[in-house]
Amino acid sequence: LMLELINLGIEEQCKWFQDILGCESVVITQGGDGVKGLSGEDYFDVVGKNSLVNSVIGAGDCFTAFLAMGLSCGLSVIESSSIAYEAGSF
Repeated sequence: LMLELINLGIEEQCKWFQDILGCESVVITQGGDGVKGLSGEDYFDVVGKNSLVNSVIGAGDCFTAFLAMGLSCGLSVIESSSIAYEAGSF
């Protein structure tokens, strides 16, 4: 199944995961290039501010924690992804 993803663009990958998993939203981090995702039928792209990064250790953990925190506080997936991306870049 995963080999199918190799030839898909990022939007198609989001839709593939949404269909296979039956979830409402998909969030894919792109390292320093931001976050892309699908929330319902809406694709989104979060582009962070350019910042000097000393280390990427823990960036994914931080992103995940802030994403979960935003969602648990009632923010949308897009809002939570934006906050989480900025938090993970510190």
